[in-house]
Amino acid sequence: MLIKTRLVRSAAGIQILLALLLSMAPATNAQIVYSNDFEIDTAGFDIADTEFLPSDLSGGGSTYLGSRDPGSTFAVLTLTGLTVGAVYTVEFDLYIGGTWDGSLNFGPDIFSFTSSSAGTLVNATFRNGFPIGNSTPSQTYSDATPLGDGGDFRTREGADLELGEPIYYFGHGDGNPILTFQASSIMEQLTFQSVDAQIGSNDEFFALDNIVVRAMSLDSDGDGVEDSLDNCTEVVNPDQVDTDGDGYGNSCDADFNNDCVVNFIDLAGFSDEFLGVNALFDLNNDGAVNFVDVVLLSSAFFQLPGPGLGACGTSSL
Repeated sequence: MLIKTRLVRSAAGIQILLALLLSMAPATNAQIVYSNDFEIDTAGFDIADTEFLPSDLSGGGSTYLGSRDPGSTFAVLTLTGLTVGAVYTVEFDLYIGGTWDGSLNFGPDIFSFTSSSAGTLVNATFRNGFPIGNSTPSQTYSDATPLGDGGDFRTREGADLELGEPIYYFGHGDGNPILTFQASSIMEQLTFQSVDAQIGSNDEFFALDNIVVRAMSLDSDGDGVEDSLDNCTEVVNPDQVDTDGDGYGNSCDADFNNDCVVNFIDLAGFSDEFLGVNALFDLNNDGAVNFVDVVLLSSAFFQLPGPGLGACGTSSL
């Protein structure tokens, strides 16, 4: 993803104060389910306001979602067609502009990012007012606690650059959390919101760019093989040994005669090979049919093989 850190000043002297970079390191096989840099449209969002960062200030120029006037304070992205139970990652560039100094008294103001499935993922306060370094009221953002969950800090804590107003970098260095949600429905709403901002004024706003949502590959047993390719989805078997080629790895396949049930017929065949080296009956793939395999066979008795890639289904008998 192209990461853009920009400082922009409007004709009225308003400056983008924050470049927050919320980023995930997606799994190798992660699939993009939504992506938008807002150069063409704002598809998926409930607002259509966009603004252009001019090339003389942003190093090339780009359109982002949001507006100084009257001031963006709320944006919702609706995703559909998700897989219930699947894990998704979210990354985006976030620019917070204006004073963020509270609507009635000096700050702080709050930026939140919530998932309809996972709840609040970001809830950070920022105070860009004066005097610089004042501890009351404080802000919860710092370089060490970018999600706003690590205590109270001084005004402008974590500002990396000051040109009249500070610019902050939020997100993806070592140790920063990964923003994820596990879908509880086929529809997901991701809400970006500023709380206590001065609505109706161009004094405070935020803007979004380069939003990417990815579906992470599901690996239920953690053996490094994603479920869609794993011949034993609930048993760790990184070697994927499948002696009889029925789609179920040896580690979860005590159905030696391939009738889709582990029963006395399989036990009889196993007994004939006990203490031998027939790979078909070697359930733990250690090169010998022994008492360890007896235990594994016993735990699978009267069950279907798998679950895996075979054709016997997934229900217990």
